[in-house]
Amino acid sequence: MFKASIVTVVAASALVVGGVVVHKAFAQSPAPPPPTKVVAPAPAPVKAVAPAPVKAPAEKVALQELRLPGNYITVQETDGDTHTVFETQADMTQHMTQSFTILTQVDKPDEQGNKKISVTYKAIKIKMTAPGMEAAFDSDKPDDGNEMAKSWAQMFRPMVGAKIVTVIGPDGKVASVEGMAELWDAVAKNTPNAAIAALTKMMKEQYGDEFVEQMIDSGGKMLPPKPVSVGEDWVMHLDMSLPFIGKVNYDQNHQLTELTDTPQGRVATIVFGGQITQTGEHAINVGPAKATLKKFNMTLAGEMHFNMKTGMTVSTEANHDSDMMMSLVQQPGQPAMNITMRQMMTSKTTTREVTAEDLKPRTVAKVEPAPATKPADAPPIVH
Repeated sequence: MFKASIVTVVAASALVVGGVVVHKAFAQSPAPPPPTKVVAPAPAPVKAVAPAPVKAPAEKVALQELRLPGNYITVQETDGDTHTVFETQADMTQHMTQSFTILTQVDKPDEQGNKKISVTYKAIKIKMTAPGMEAAFDSDKPDDGNEMAKSWAQMFRPMVGAKIVTVIGPDGKVASVEGMAELWDAVAKNTPNAAIAALTKMMKEQYGDEFVEQMIDSGGKMLPPKPVSVGEDWVMHLDMSLPFIGKVNYDQNHQLTELTDTPQGRVATIVFGGQITQTGEHAINVGPAKATLKKFNMTLAGEMHFNMKTGMTVSTEANHDSDMMMSLVQQPGQPAMNITMRQMMTSKTTTREVTAEDLKPRTVAKVEPAPATKPADAPPIVH
């Protein structure tokens, strides 16, 4: 199960030239006859030619993150298959779906211009199926199922209700992040399994405050640096570090394809396609096990809708195709096992303003024990 956990975690004029021919005719006439009165013909009416209409310049719009004060609900969903080839074992294909419901509360700026953004996990759902294996976790339901499902419950249950607070300075950059370390400490306390506890420790190191800061700072860079018109392109390049993967180059092309007026505000449609490439091997130590990611390459393509009034992305859909190669040493002194993975996944994210129902505390349904049945009367003893 430990190996499967690691694999699961590590689990885009012709130019036409026209010629102009000018004809010139010269004729020589005999001597002219006696002059006669010549009546000039009436001039032909001249047909008026309307001037070509002047084409108005294309409208340019600025797309900027505003983070307006308010409460918002974001639902992130993924659905994908991962095919894993082990060097000494049978191949494995697993299907996984994930859903995270997140409440974001944006406060008004203080006197210094600092803005506090609080993020709280409201619900988490995960399901995985593979030959001979199935596990699921739903934060709205009691924790039960097999060992993997129970380990997921130990890891993800403490995340529900956990709050991560980020302060954005007046310059638009992250000033501070709080809550990530506390979140992983709570997970560790809830995880008695030694292998999963080691994995949790690594998650704390990989998904810390710096990761949150990096994600927030890089998120707005998908938007154009200057006003653009429909049909115009722009390019994004990032050098960043990703959990479990290490340093990567992230290159992505974007194009504004449409502007639509809606009751909620004007919405810009942006299509994008990009590639994330690992720049060097990355070692991951989980307890006694050591995994080295030797190759990671992801292509992605999708479409996003950005509300210009709220300065917020309201929906994103994308297809992801990843190739990975890693070596795994489960115990010191054991030979390394090479593993290759191919993952194809779709993702969808939607954001909307909250309703009163969203702010109600979520309760876990209890499983009521079946009512005790009265034992049947013993048959009479026949003598």
